Amino acid sequence: MIEAAQTEDPEFATLLFVAATTGCRRGELCGLQWSDVDLAHGSLVVRKSVSDLPGRLEVRTTKTGLVRRMALDEATTAVLMTQRDLAEQRCGTVGAALDADAFVWSGAPDYRVPLKPGRITAEFTKVRGSVRLPNVRLHHLRHFAATVMLAGGVDVRTVAGRLGHSRPTLTLQTYAHVMDVTDRRAASILGQSIAPPGESREGPG
Repeated sequence: MIEAAQTEDPEFATLLFVAATTGCRRGELCGLQWSDVDLAHGSLVVRKSVSDLPGRLEVRTTKTGLVRRMALDEATTAVLMTQRDLAEQRCGTVGAALDADAFVWSGAPDYRVPLKPGRITAEFTKVRGSVRLPNVRLHHLRHFAATVMLAGGVDVRTVAGRLGHSRPTLTLQTYAHVMDVTDRRAASILGQSIAPPGESREGPG
């Protein structure tokens, strides 16, 4: 899907990539400003969310009211650098400067207005259709991020913090199926670490 988006809209491709590697909600992606992104140290702060309301957009706190900072991997940092270059080029065409208050993604040429959440969904639906994945939803990118982290052994508290869950128990409840797999893996590791009664793990001699 990211490759398909890259062909039609490189900026939307960067949004999809960041959505998949951070697990940010749709409105949170719309609310990101360059002042929230630290490319030098590879981190970002999620402090606000954008909501579609009749006839207007509203910038508010995140769903849980929490502000969260998360580290970025090298690939995501590089993608955000690419997005900044694209935004600067677009601003240049209208003689505007991309400042710290500019939004990372925007429908406005000067990036002073946040992207509409509904527009993200519309673009996603279009890309989804082009690659024939009718059952994939935008929110699945958030589930992808959570599943990969948990399956990779990241502790639940860290995953909950990155996703912006109000408490780790919510993460456990939502991703119980992943935890069952990791719990079985844990049982296997423990079972292989000690010899059963009457057997020895020592080699010859």
